[in-house]
Amino acid sequence: MLDRKKIIKIEVTSPAGRKLVVAEKDSFSFPRLFINDMPVSNIIIIKGKELPEFEIDKNLYVITYMKNGDRLRYPAAVRMSLPDQLNVQLRSDYGTLMEERRRYFKVDADIECSVLGFMRGEDEFYEFEEPVLATIKNISIGGVFLFHVDCDFAPGDSILLNFEIEGEYVDIMAKILRIQRNNQGGIDGYGCQFENADPAQEELFAQFVYNVQLRKRIEQMERDEQLAEAMQRVKGNENQS
Repeated sequence: MLDRKKIIKIEVTSPAGRKLVVAEKDSFSFPRLFINDMPVSNIIIIKGKELPEFEIDKNLYVITYMKNGDRLRYPAAVRMSLPDQLNVQLRSDYGTLMEERRRYFKVDADIECSVLGFMRGEDEFYEFEEPVLATIKNISIGGVFLFHVDCDFAPGDSILLNFEIEGEYVDIMAKILRIQRNNQGGIDGYGCQFENADPAQEELFAQFVYNVQLRKRIEQMERDEQLAEAMQRVKGNENQS
């Protein structure tokens, strides 16, 4: 079943998989329409500029990028096609989960974090008298990499983390999966997997990942535009000379 609230990006592709249209979160919607007096909720309206135009009823595929990192692929058909709007109707009961090389997308971060305590094996949870400070250097929906941790942990330890993300404070248990060491053998940091993330926390992490990715895309577009303008100026100077 299509969960529209958890979709953060949409791609429209040809049946062979060629990417045709990409729509970010604010450029598509799922309006409630009526066709032959029957309510329809599986039509996506994509807004944009200079969109490719397709024949009505043309068969395509729609890939939905979900907040938890999944990608779902649906057969679809074109219902309206204009340079500034594309309406496609999904076969929402025929979605298939696409295989991923990586289950979760991680992004670089610089988030102050406190380790409040830890548990080793079957021992009881040990709470630190003073929180151990650390820095989250990257994060995904599934876990974090902790850097500058002034404490020795072992793979398999469970630690209680506290940090602020997207304006909210999170307390969450994470298991130490790996230790990253430097050339001198010292500990650089710990790769950790979240153990008890609830849906609200997963949504916070997913929103942070999405915002970072979006910001990077915007910055890249701005750099590309500046480069194109600079090349145009150089070309104009060459023509004048």
